[in-house]
Amino acid sequence: MENDNYKVKLLELEQEDIQFFAETDFLLRSGKYIQNIDFQTANYDFLCKYFKELYCYYNTLFNIKLIQKGDEPENYFYLLIDDETNSIFKQNSKKLNPEYHLFGILLLKIIRVDKYFSTNVNVNELKEIIKNNPEYKKHINRLLAQSEKPTEIGEKTIDTWISKSLVEFEKICWIRFPNKNNKDFFKPLPSINRLMAFYEYQIMNIDKLFDSTKNLEFENEE
Repeated sequence: MENDNYKVKLLELEQEDIQFFAETDFLLRSGKYIQNIDFQTANYDFLCKYFKELYCYYNTLFNIKLIQKGDEPENYFYLLIDDETNSIFKQNSKKLNPEYHLFGILLLKIIRVDKYFSTNVNVNELKEIIKNNPEYKKHINRLLAQSEKPTEIGEKTIDTWISKSLVEFEKICWIRFPNKNNKDFFKPLPSINRLMAFYEYQIMNIDKLFDSTKNLEFENEE
């Protein structure tokens, strides 16, 4: 991918594609995932067309990797932020807090393993599923209380945790609310599969997860 030809081609974008470079670059630098969904179609097509050139651009100039995961049309793109990343990129990105990772693991257990929902997820039903599972709630209490001993956390706090997690996931395009004026339903997007790949063991063995919750780390989220 680091062939010099790619460096030259990057400067030879077709006229109709030039407008998409700045916009796509901004989205990637902001920590967003880009995929084949209606409001990102143009950026997705641009990345598919110039992936090799753009890979070389980010890798050579900024020592950062442009990653493509999944098979078309469920593939997605993102920039991998790590310790070697140029500071220009680091200042615009941050790690998700552990409590958001925990929510993501619970969410994928519920929708991918236990298959409570087929497509769109009902937020109120999701909250009830989480709050009515005694094992989940015990460890959620411990996490949200920031204590080694389980501490009873009110349902309002759990609701807030879920709502805040969904806001963060929407920011980086892991989920989408089809109706911007209605936050009762959301749709998981292909890019949430990165979380599945990263935490597959924990998702499949969720009962063993919580002892190591404080060690959850995951880079590249906004």
